Amino acid sequence: MPRIAVIQTEGTRLSDWSRTIQPVRDAVHAAAQHGAELALLPECVWPAYCIGSRAEYFAARAAGLPSDREFLDKLCDWARRAGIWVCAGLVSERGDALANSAVLVDAAGEVRHRYDKCFLWDFDNDWFEPGASLECVDTPFGRLGIMICADARLPEISATLTAGGAQLLLQPTAWVNAAGVDAPLWNPQADFLIRARAREFGIPIASASKWGVEGGTTFVGSSLVCGAGGAVLTQAAKDRSEMLIADVTPSEPRPVHVTERRRDMLARRGYGEIVCDNDRQLELAFDAGHGTRDHADLGGSVTRVALALEARNGHSPNLRATCGARELAPSEDPYDLSGVRVAVMTPAEVESFVAPRCAALAGALLVIVCGEAAGFTVRARALENRVFVAGVCEGRTILVGPDGRVRHRLLGPGDCCRIHPSEAACKEVARRSDVLRARRPGMYAFG
Repeated sequence: MPRIAVIQTEGTRLSDWSRTIQPVRDAVHAAAQHGAELALLPECVWPAYCIGSRAEYFAARAAGLPSDREFLDKLCDWARRAGIWVCAGLVSERGDALANSAVLVDAAGEVRHRYDKCFLWDFDNDWFEPGASLECVDTPFGRLGIMICADARLPEISATLTAGGAQLLLQPTAWVNAAGVDAPLWNPQADFLIRARAREFGIPIASASKWGVEGGTTFVGSSLVCGAGGAVLTQAAKDRSEMLIADVTPSEPRPVHVTERRRDMLARRGYGEIVCDNDRQLELAFDAGHGTRDHADLGGSVTRVALALEARNGHSPNLRATCGARELAPSEDPYDLSGVRVAVMTPAEVESFVAPRCAALAGALLVIVCGEAAGFTVRARALENRVFVAGVCEGRTILVGPDGRVRHRLLGPGDCCRIHPSEAACKEVARRSDVLRARRPGMYAFG
């Protein structure tokens, strides 16, 4: 059971690189003094994440910024002197190109693993090249995998690392405020996604983030450590530097079960064109019995999906989803409802990313989950596929939007809400960051 120190640092400008070295050094030694065997630092803790451009980075190098090799030599020396393993994010030089990297240094000061971020987020694309491999490394603490920030948004990346035997995932990150300018600090990874990943794959995850402002980008802090069941063991504040100490138990990863048909779908790169009328609406309604109103009563642009709970001989109620006279049962293939594809599946299917991902690749814009599933899992499926998800269980339904936020709660018979499925037609979570087109199936393995 290794003791991990998760170190949250303040964002700094590229031009302030000289002020970064000492805090990183001090943090490594402080982690060792607290009895930690492994220290985790944020994404691009050296020299900065928001570097502006490759030209600005190399201009800073010409003006005195030490190379990545010089910083790494210092990091190895600090790890050796402190007698502690260190995982840290840094900008790596690849000739004239740059990568958003993380290194794992052992307590003897040797580099044991290097990883380059694979799913590039927004401005990452402006100055970094994506990574090309997903590998794990054996350590005294068990087999470790590394992912960097937005990598967590593609479930295939975590699935591949766990298929490679990862018993613990380390995540250097710099969670950007996704709530918008002047809005309260919030990021879906800190809110629910990391919990969902830990629970889905059955292994703990440690995430070290930044806080403050860096080059005009605001970070949300909120570094955390999740146990293998998805429970948050400890979490940092949003607005200050902080060190979290947690004793973590590496776990054997939960295998991913994939049918041959779905394996074939996951092996395809990209997806077909999604066409959805911007005026088309779906009305989700809780009915006391069968859906009796025909969708034609609502007008040509609205299709009614009735969600009904029926008693089953004194046992738990059974959910029925209907559209007009048509019953919608769990199926591998999405239904076409007046030009909108809708997938229906069981809670067991939603526990894994596979079925919702395949539904999204097949063009589904709404997923209906017939039965109770963990709320943060439902939200993760919506976010990672940019779809609406209705999680339906006895007495209540949550409707989650493509951004992972809960849009509506249907509390009982007579309650209803409407959605515009076209909101889910765009799969970009940020500029040039399409969660389906950015998939690189040739890199993935699911056991």
